[in-house]
Amino acid sequence: DVPCSKELGYDIGLPQFRSIVVKGGTDPAKVKALSDAFGKAAATPEYKAFLKEQFSTEDSHMDAAATAKFIEAELATMKATWAAKPK
Repeated sequence: DVPCSKELGYDIGLPQFRSIVVKGGTDPAKVKALSDAFGKAAATPEYKAFLKEQFSTEDSHMDAAATAKFIEAELATMKATWAAKPK
């Protein structure tokens, strides 16, 4: 019986997510074009069926800006958790 993170006092969860990333400094117009294209693909019935098969939520797609904020928040949570770990 192995305790989960919450049982050990860590109020965290590590969500599963998929992301496409590009090199820092990529032309914002290219980032927007990619983000828009993936958004269009995410709206298709085929992708929605894939999400259902993967037990994911249909509204889980995030555009580039929302994804950046999500990853930054997750990283901040991980850093705070690491800093608070018992020595």
